Amino acid sequence: MTALLVSFVLAASSAPRYGTLDFPVTGNAECRRLFVQGMLQLHSFQYEDAHETFQAAGKADPGCAMAFWGDAMTYSHPIWGEEQVQSARAALAKVKDTSRLRPTERAHLAAAQARETSRSDTAPGSRRPTAPTGPSPRTTSWRSSTRWH
Repeated sequence: MTALLVSFVLAASSAPRYGTLDFPVTGNAECRRLFVQGMLQLHSFQYEDAHETFQAAGKADPGCAMAFWGDAMTYSHPIWGEEQVQSARAALAKVKDTSRLRPTERAHLAAAQARETSRSDTAPGSRRPTAPTGPSPRTTSWRSSTRWH
């Protein structure tokens, strides 16, 4: 019994803990769970892990548009001045039907699509430096619509 308890504690303590997030999205329960996990990874600069998690969320529910939005966000690394514009556009292109989405989800998608459409790139999948611009009205709007715990 003691060995079982010790292995449970070790397994639980080795799993990354990113915190909690209340960010409702349209999708099945597994997609919603994975979306939140991906968002927490994304905001912990775990871009590759977040990418894989958002892809799993999209597979769990192909109608979960925010899974593809989240995946698109994994291609922007502003701290390192890296952007993968073509990859972000490809992720957003997977969004097919937005009729079931909440207004906030539509706003997040519209902002991401406008951002990616307006950006230039030099070659497909290229990483290009970006200049810091500070908080935008979209960032401020996103922050006010999300609750971090």
